[in-house]
Amino acid sequence: MDDVLKELEPIRIVRTKRARHIKITVRPFSGVRVSYPYYSSKKEALEYLMSKRDWVLKNIQSMRRYEELQEYAKKILPPVDHAEAKRIITERVHALARGTSFFFAGISVRNQKTLWGSCSAKNRLSLNKNLIQLPDELRDYVIYHELVHTQIKNHSRFFWKELEKYVPNAKVLDKQLRRYHLNLF
Repeated sequence: MDDVLKELEPIRIVRTKRARHIKITVRPFSGVRVSYPYYSSKKEALEYLMSKRDWVLKNIQSMRRYEELQEYAKKILPPVDHAEAKRIITERVHALARGTSFFFAGISVRNQKTLWGSCSAKNRLSLNKNLIQLPDELRDYVIYHELVHTQIKNHSRFFWKELEKYVPNAKVLDKQLRRYHLNLF
């Protein structure tokens, strides 16, 4: 069993109050995590891990390829200057909003890890500084997407219909955007 565990390393086995059942996660740069509830034992958690060994190995390989890709992207992509990104993105938001009925309370430009953009309940736009590394068409799509959220706070068909007024190929661009992995920037 120890030999099998070595090929799955690094492994963290954590007993947690929040767990309702034994759960395995494989994440880039942090490895395998097995969480288990207080009513289970560490032995049960390890047995469960062993029963899912093939699945874990497959996901470890996938994560290692992803880690290599991320390291490569860091080497070839220039670092983003935050002040420059803020200036460019803020100017573009104002340009796209000009002549529309969109009202936003403010703009913040951040180094978000999971989102290209968001719109708060108070209509504050938060946009990712890495937008400046996207093609212009995708950058504008993200900005319009968040501007439409100032009026429609969900992704209903009404939202997409409104977005299509400003970005006629919004669904196509949404799919293209998914090809750009945020944490590669």
